[in-house]
Amino acid sequence: MRTLMILMVVSFAIPRLSQGQSVPTTESPAPERIYHLLREDDDWSFLADPAKQKELWDPIKYIRLRSGRNDWFLSIGGEAREVWEQIGNDNWGQQPFMNSYFNQRYMLYVDVHYGKHVRSFVEFKSGLNSYRIGGPRPIDEKKLDFQAAFVEVGTGNERNWIKFRAGRHEMEYGSGRLIDVREGPNVRLSFDGFKVKAGFGSWQIDGFAVRPDLDKPGFFDNVPNHAVGFWGVYGVRPLTKTITLDAYYLGLDRKTATFNRGVGHEVRHSIGARLSRPVAERNPGWDFDYEALWQFGSFGSAAISAWTLASETGYRFPTVPRGHLERRRSEDEHPRHIQSAIPQGQLFWRSRHGWPRPHQLY
Repeated sequence: MRTLMILMVVSFAIPRLSQGQSVPTTESPAPERIYHLLREDDDWSFLADPAKQKELWDPIKYIRLRSGRNDWFLSIGGEAREVWEQIGNDNWGQQPFMNSYFNQRYMLYVDVHYGKHVRSFVEFKSGLNSYRIGGPRPIDEKKLDFQAAFVEVGTGNERNWIKFRAGRHEMEYGSGRLIDVREGPNVRLSFDGFKVKAGFGSWQIDGFAVRPDLDKPGFFDNVPNHAVGFWGVYGVRPLTKTITLDAYYLGLDRKTATFNRGVGHEVRHSIGARLSRPVAERNPGWDFDYEALWQFGSFGSAAISAWTLASETGYRFPTVPRGHLERRRSEDEHPRHIQSAIPQGQLFWRSRHGWPRPHQLY
């Protein structure tokens, strides 16, 4: 049994968090007031108009840096999250006691735009854990470090553009089945490396080559894991006003992967596609999330071959809570079944519509 009780969630603004790599639909609020799960995606340039600065934190979301230039500005934001978590019979009953503890997370970011083509983004994180039997795990505590810190250079127009980033990044794509920022646990995940973001007509495409950071509990001591390489291309485009198509290729190289059959060098490639319609927020309507994935590669001298289909279909009723049905099917050949490249890291947390649900760890 796992029980979560949110004691306090405080953000400089938090009417809605949207998933990374998303395409706005007719169900979304006005674009300027979206608060993204990845705060690097927030855009406060519209606050250059003083008449639109109506909320408490607006004066620090847009701070003009050059007179007469709306595209030279500084944004400051952050959040605080405090959670009391209680777990019984953890690790499938191998720890037959109740473990209760208190997690605190504090994050602060500074986003600087030096005109239209150059930008820097720095986000700090601090995660604190109290009262856990056995002490904090790497996902529970991090005194202070950079969650993200990158420099971005770009060019183009509204329809066709390209941006290059170098530094430390957060990553969240699609439903989070394969790549997730690890929002559920107290300490989020970061990557060091390079990323290219581009827009070509209706397509939004990311390419990246990164290494995940090793989680250490101290002050500014996280370093990239040189035993793991992660790269890929992820594209998104709207098919209609409410339906979105994702297509992707992901590569994962782990020098010392550990599975039940032993330890070896793993190289895994993933090719997949996703079709989705967001949950209706105001009016009754259908929503869905369908994803198909094929993985291949090698583990030591053995070959990897696996596929999976995942589906979630729901309907928002006028006067009762949303109902939904989930189904997944997988087939694999030894030595390893379908695996999440960067898993969510917590068995129970939030579904895409905000309610707790079990999440399969691939």
